[in-house]
Amino acid sequence: MLKELETASRVICQRLRQRPYQKGVTITAWNAVIDQLLDGRRYGAFSWHKAVETEVHRYIGELDEATKRKIWESSEDAAIIPNADLDTITDCLYPHVFQATLPRIHRAVRNRERKEGEQMD
Repeated sequence: MLKELETASRVICQRLRQRPYQKGVTITAWNAVIDQLLDGRRYGAFSWHKAVETEVHRYIGELDEATKRKIWESSEDAAIIPNADLDTITDCLYPHVFQATLPRIHRAVRNRERKEGEQMD
């Protein structure tokens, strides 16, 4: 995986670990994401996808132009939209950064599932 996408994945997951899923509640967005993916447990109207989406968009907004272009150039979209301007690139980065983040989230779900299985033994 492209180093910039690996960094994005790590940072987004760290932010989810630090952010409460809702104001005034102790559970983090990260734990709420894992719980929801693991067994469908929901905390109010919380959506794991929306929580990750928020952090991905925030992260993309903070990237410098060179990093955005590097991620863009590594994607198939760069061949479909050659010479894209920075606004187009920024608008199109979401799926690439989101997809890079999913394996890290799914690893965490599998690890939680494994740990819970060990506790039941």
